[in-house]
Amino acid sequence: MSIRLGGVVIDANDLDGLAGFWSRLLERDITRREDDWISLGPGLALQSPNPRQ
Repeated sequence: MSIRLGGVVIDANDLDGLAGFWSRLLERDITRREDDWISLGPGLALQSPNPRQ
């Protein structure tokens, strides 16, 4: 049996800080930004468990 992941989503209380960390570490640009979601290209995104008001 094998498992294939289509993407990874990480919960982050400090959305901008963690997105910046992963962006620099993986040398990936932020490709999409919303109030509670940041994508770093296909397959990796961060979401806030507490959307900004």
